[in-house]
Amino acid sequence: MNNSERAVSGSPSDRPVAPDVSEGHDDDVFAFPASFAQQRLWFLDQVDPGTAVYNIPQAFHLTGPVDIPQLGTSLQAVVDRHESLRTTFGQKDGAPLQLVSASVRLDLPVVDLRHLPKRERLPEAQRLADQEAREPFHLHKGPLIRASIIVLGEAEHVLLMNVHHIVCDGWSLALLFQELSELYRAGVENREPALPDIPIQYPDYTLWQRDHLQGEELDKQLAFWRERLAGELAVLELPSDRPRPALPTFQGGWIPFSLSADVARTLGSLARREGTSLYMTLLAAFKVLLHRMSGQAEVLVGSPIANRDRAEIENAIGFYTNTVIHRTNLADNPTFRALVARVKENALGVYANQDVPLDRVVDAVHPQRAVSHNPLFQAMFGFQKAPDEAFALPGVAVKALVVHSGTSKFDLLLEMQEVANGLNVSLNTVKTFSSATRPNG
Repeated sequence: MNNSERAVSGSPSDRPVAPDVSEGHDDDVFAFPASFAQQRLWFLDQVDPGTAVYNIPQAFHLTGPVDIPQLGTSLQAVVDRHESLRTTFGQKDGAPLQLVSASVRLDLPVVDLRHLPKRERLPEAQRLADQEAREPFHLHKGPLIRASIIVLGEAEHVLLMNVHHIVCDGWSLALLFQELSELYRAGVENREPALPDIPIQYPDYTLWQRDHLQGEELDKQLAFWRERLAGELAVLELPSDRPRPALPTFQGGWIPFSLSADVARTLGSLARREGTSLYMTLLAAFKVLLHRMSGQAEVLVGSPIANRDRAEIENAIGFYTNTVIHRTNLADNPTFRALVARVKENALGVYANQDVPLDRVVDAVHPQRAVSHNPLFQAMFGFQKAPDEAFALPGVAVKALVVHSGTSKFDLLLEMQEVANGLNVSLNTVKTFSSATRPNG
C-alpha cells in the first residue's frame, strides 16, 4: 500500500478529527471517508431507515460453566482491537463519513430465565434471539455491535450477538469469534492471548481503496464490466405465489437444510474431474435451477467475494466483501459439463476485475432502473468454507442456534457452507414474493 495510508499506532494524534458531525460524540472521534461498500449501505439506510435487512445475527447455546465477566472482558478486547467495531456514521456535504471513536464501551447485559419452568427456558431464549435479530441498528449511534447472554441454568447459557453488515462481513465474523475464543481462553488460563497483529485497520483500507481505484486500473476494470453486461439485462421472473410488489418490502423467510458428506464428496469429485472449484460447480447447478424455474435463457446471479487479496488486511474486521455478477446464457441448451466450463471461464474473468465496487458497476452499465427489483440481478449465490477455528470456550459445549432477521435482500438467495459433515444450505426469499418460511418465522 502507498503513502496515502497511515501507520496504525497507539497514538491517534495524526488522524483527522471529525468535523461538526461529531457533535454528541466524545472528543476522540476521527473522521474518514466511507468505503465504497459502506457508502452503498449508508445510502440504502437513508432511503429505508430502521430496517434489519443488513443485520448479521448469531446465537450460541453454551452448555458448561461460563465465566460471564471474563466473556464480557474478552468481547470488549475484540472491540478495542478493531476500529470498525468502534465506528458510527455521519455525513458531510451529503457524503457519508466513518466516525471512529478511540474507545467504545460494549456492555454484555445478562437476562436470567431461571424463574421460568425449565422446559420453557430454551424456547424463550430462541424467541429473544429472533427478537434481537430483528432489532435495527441506527448508523449514527454506536456501537454497531450488540451482545447479551441469557442464563438458562447454572451451567447453561445462550450468547446472542448481532452486528451491522456495514462494519462486518462473513470473514470478519469468523475472525471475531476466533479472537473471542482465544481472549476468553487466555483470560481463564491467566496468560497473554496469542493474537496476530493488525497492521492495517479498516479506515486505512478505505483510503487505499479510493487511491487505488482510479485512473488506468479503474478504467480497465470498468471496461470489462461494460462489455460483460452490455445489452438488455433480463429481469429474473421466478414462479411466485403473488405478483412482484411495486416497492420491495424486504420481509423474508428462509429454509435451512443440509446435504450429506457423501453428496458433498460426489460434488467435489465432479468439480475435480472438470478442473473447476466446488464453488463454480455449485454455481452452475444453481444457474440450471434458475433457468428451469424461470424458463429464461439468460441468467444473472450476484455473488459475494471476500476481497481480501492482501496479507495486511487478512486479520482485520470490517466490510471488505464486494459483490460480482456472473452472466450466463443457456439458450443453446448446453450439457452440464459444457455449462460448468462456461461458468469457469466467466468466473476467471470476473475475478480478474473484482475490485470495482458494485455501485460503480451499476453507474457504468446504466441498466434500466425500477424500484421493484435490483437493477442488475435478482438472485444471489454465496459459498464459503467453515472457518478453521470455530467459536470454542474451554470446558463448554458450543452449539449454534438458528436465528434469522425475518428479511431478504433478494428474490432468492442461496447460501452454502462447506463443513466437515457435508454442506449446510439456506434458501432465503421475500415473503411477499413466495410462501417460503421457517417455523416461527
